[in-house]
Amino acid sequence: MTITSHTTTTTTTNIKTNTNNKVGFASVQVREYPRILGDNPSVSAGPPISLSWSYDETPSDQCTIDEWELQRSNERRTRVEFRVPKDVRTDWVLDAGYSQEQVQEVVDAIDKGKKEWRSSIEKSSLHDKVD
Repeated sequence: MTITSHTTTTTTTNIKTNTNNKVGFASVQVREYPRILGDNPSVSAGPPISLSWSYDETPSDQCTIDEWELQRSNERRTRVEFRVPKDVRTDWVLDAGYSQEQVQEVVDAIDKGKKEWRSSIEKSSLHDKVD
């Protein structure tokens, strides 16, 4: 089972003027990328998730940037709303076909890396600057 996330790609149009360069967006095309087990150590707990490089190549509808912004105007999320609890991330990667052992292996590797980083900071002259 593949779990997908929506990511926006845009087609750009360069508009050149005599004084400076500007970039404009001509259209928006929505692509769906599968979520995969990641390796980013910045998660506070549980498995990190990433987007796969592959995506569904089925052509999707395109719209102008103005249409896209109008459509999404009521869907904006706050920074806190982007945080995904560890239990939800764990369910996502298990549903995507990863085993519990694979998930635990990644979590353990990240925890080990964090401990090594903390140990390194404590032994260095940066210790006072981090606190």
